[in-house]
Amino acid sequence: MNCKINTYHYQLDDMFPYEVKHTASASSHASPLQQFTHKSYSHMVQITVVCFPPSLYQLSAFFRTLDACAWREFNMAAYLVCLTTDGGIPLFTRTKGNLPQLPFPVIGSLNGVCMFANNQDVTLLNTVTDDAKVVWKVFNERITLIIVASDDNASDLHLNRLLDFVFNSMVLLLGIDELTSFRNVELLKRELRCCYSLIDSLLEGTELTGNITQAVDIILCPDVSFLQEFLDAFATAVSSEFGCLLVMGKVAVATERWWELTGMETVLLSLLVHSLPPWSSRDIPIYLPYGSPKIPHRLLTFQLIEGVEVCVICGPKPTLQDAETKFLDQYWRLAIDTLKTSRRSHPRNLPGDMVLDSGILGFVLVNTDEHKSLSSVHPSGVLTGVDQGSTSGSGMSTAKRKSILVSFYMSVVGTLFPVQEPNTSEQDSPSGVYHQAMETYICASDHKCYAIRTATHELFLLFSNEVPTYALGGKFGHTQEMIDNTIKSVIRTNMFFLL
Repeated sequence: MNCKINTYHYQLDDMFPYEVKHTASASSHASPLQQFTHKSYSHMVQITVVCFPPSLYQLSAFFRTLDACAWREFNMAAYLVCLTTDGGIPLFTRTKGNLPQLPFPVIGSLNGVCMFANNQDVTLLNTVTDDAKVVWKVFNERITLIIVASDDNASDLHLNRLLDFVFNSMVLLLGIDELTSFRNVELLKRELRCCYSLIDSLLEGTELTGNITQAVDIILCPDVSFLQEFLDAFATAVSSEFGCLLVMGKVAVATERWWELTGMETVLLSLLVHSLPPWSSRDIPIYLPYGSPKIPHRLLTFQLIEGVEVCVICGPKPTLQDAETKFLDQYWRLAIDTLKTSRRSHPRNLPGDMVLDSGILGFVLVNTDEHKSLSSVHPSGVLTGVDQGSTSGSGMSTAKRKSILVSFYMSVVGTLFPVQEPNTSEQDSPSGVYHQAMETYICASDHKCYAIRTATHELFLLFSNEVPTYALGGKFGHTQEMIDNTIKSVIRTNMFFLL
């Protein structure tokens, strides 16, 4: 009898995570809990069960009907399903890629598998089929999120992060009470529509990398000390301790209290502003998912020049009109020339006089302590994608550079580079890695990638294939030293991005 193995990760309680391998056959009718063997390794238990729910066959059959090219495209296609936990009522479905609508029976199958596990007093975390990876996550025992994605062989950490971002984006715009104490499902469905733009940005991705690294994107600009003074003065004038200056969606400077927000909150706030249509000013009610999930605040945004916005989090006062007419021009009029100079750092995200080795096609530098990320796919001093594409030896579009860097990051972090998530430990993780790599590299036909980590930072580099493999480490050392010296000379303090 031909059998098929599917792997599940179950967590029976907060102390004992389980990895469960279900062995299934189409002709098998045995109860999933009738026969099993298990091996215990400290907190780990492996269980082999005779069969799994037949609804997974329907799920696999649907994936096989999809266009293979669309489903396995380089940037990963995905379905996101949001349901009520108790009744399994769909609240919304979003897709990434050119995919057909997810049929209701398949949605029912996805939820049915989760309910089947709950009835056996286990928590279903994920599974892998021939064609896809599925991750389930329940929030506050009220909202269930399910992500179905083409399997990229990366750690499940990244899909779990995505689900965390999606749920917290709903908290950001609706508040936790609206999501956990709802009584009218149809009303909740309508209210959730305001979250679609932000959720789609998380799914589809932008030029920002914060939703991947869980660290807010920053941009290095000249004259940052002057910008900091202008921002602090404006924030004080509008009675706010939380303010930041965004240059093309990336943080140039921020107040001290802004940096006290969690990485999740700073990333979501930047993505929220970046996902909205351009407007001269906005007044958006928000909840801070960790700092204030029940009490709303006001996010005021003002466009200073094209591509540059100042954002502050306020209470009931001042009104948007008062802030715009009384304080905006007064505090930012003298900064216009400096703002225009700062905008020139985009899209490189580096000062104009900083040029890296020509063999480096891109990099992502993450401060894991401060939850800040600096990235560039224009590191060689070229300002436009057209010019960059014509640079000798590159031959690779900036979009592909970013895709390679993101894929490399996702293949390394959570597997070779461990990530300590809140309330977890390596021993508690089914895929816990006991040996922690400090650096790694890969070589492909048209590029090479190199990654190295320290206690507080992770650096991911994309090289042209012309760079010798033995020189990757040396290129890294030169890059790190140049970035370190530039940041110190530009910022002059360690408050913004510690290296």
